Amino acid sequence: MKLLGETECDSIKNSLDTNTSLARIDEENVSDPARIGKDPGSRESQWHTHNDRVIHEWQAYAGRYDRKTMIAHLVSIRDFEQFLEGKPFEKVTPKNAGAYRDRLVELGRLLKKDGGLSNSTIRHRASHLSAFFNWLRNQDGFRRLSGNIPDYFLLPRGTMARTLPRDDKRYPSIEDALRMVQAMPSRTLQERRDKAMVAFAFVSGLRAGALTSLWLKHLDMDGKTVVQDAREMRAKNGKSFRVFWFPRTDGFQKIFCEWIAEISARGFTAQDAVFPEVKDLISGSEDFPPVAPLKTSRAFQTAFERASATIDEEYSPHAACRTPHAESLGRQAVPHI
Repeated sequence: MKLLGETECDSIKNSLDTNTSLARIDEENVSDPARIGKDPGSRESQWHTHNDRVIHEWQAYAGRYDRKTMIAHLVSIRDFEQFLEGKPFEKVTPKNAGAYRDRLVELGRLLKKDGGLSNSTIRHRASHLSAFFNWLRNQDGFRRLSGNIPDYFLLPRGTMARTLPRDDKRYPSIEDALRMVQAMPSRTLQERRDKAMVAFAFVSGLRAGALTSLWLKHLDMDGKTVVQDAREMRAKNGKSFRVFWFPRTDGFQKIFCEWIAEISARGFTAQDAVFPEVKDLISGSEDFPPVAPLKTSRAFQTAFERASATIDEEYSPHAACRTPHAESLGRQAVPHI
């Protein structure tokens, strides 16, 4: 026999209710089901390996970037390679770069549902490839590449001015967002954590990485501010700043404050995470090591999916930043925290 804690009981009950494996109790280590089946489209995929060696060498150089930035660059490089049908990079010409640039511009004219790309994606891909070929031209075996190639990735101002103003990104109104969050269940600790997590996204506007790596010491509950400390949080581009809570978010703030009160009653201190893994929600105390935050933002993404499903919509976590009240966000740089 074994005495179970509250979170363990909740996990077992949830497994019984949903007929899922108990292995999913550890939400950080269990991946989503493989969903094995037939996918005729995947059979047509082609893998090009000729450029793998130099791309591997570029990854060593790109170690100065954070992981997400490096992945974004790799996506751009591989997309260009796919566009050229695996053509060796040492044989790339300015004409190839210009043809890819023109393709990006065409994709900018399409809606996302039709395979189009956003303003940000187009600019980043062009920038990533220009930087990659500037690096590539200095590598052994690639010095004969035309020095004009990076310039051919530059996007035409006039064309981009016509294609970039596009508003097909979906986000909820502040009223729909509150209704969405309030409809989330709150029977178990995990459900209350997820509900508070989504609520605070609309209160603070923090990105998923920063939100899920938040510590209690970063909060000023009286002053209604939160500090994004890039030294301790997964902050994009290593930026630190102080965020004032959005106005018109009293309903969201109430949910979040109730969560803070709950974990504080469990002994959580300033050195503990605001949103820890479920198995670490049992208690916090100065006599024990600090409770660590979630290792990834996957739990937040799952919580947001469940939240948006309550109103039969599909909103991404970034929707919290695009909700109309986001225009009133106040941020102050914090050079020394």
